[in-house]
Amino acid sequence: DRYIGLVERVRFAERVGAALYLSIHANACSDPGVCGVETYVDDSRPPDDPSWTLARAVQKAVCASTGAPDRGVRTQRLYMRHTDLPAALVEVGYLTCPSERTRLLEPWYQEEIARGILQGILDFLGL
Repeated sequence: DRYIGLVERVRFAERVGAALYLSIHANACSDPGVCGVETYVDDSRPPDDPSWTLARAVQKAVCASTGAPDRGVRTQRLYMRHTDLPAALVEVGYLTCPSERTRLLEPWYQEEIARGILQGILDFLGL
């Protein structure tokens, strides 16, 4: 196990011929009432960039699979600006939201998240 830098991660994906790049996280907030799934696209991506299509597909599928609140697709400055691959970052829930934290720690819920992510990727790829 070793830490791999953020830019090195996207460079690796490019080297191996990845079709897309998806970063998966669990979120946190000072307000324990904030719960739900949100997906981010780097703020340098124009509206017609495939990253937006990827983000919308993953967001929709993860929310459908888990039943979690849909906090939408958002934009912020991300390290994924360093790749031309379609790229998004999905926050699968808030560890600081007590009810969501309980679910996030459950293997069955992790499976539902994984199913949603897979479905979103398949939808994006048209499969």
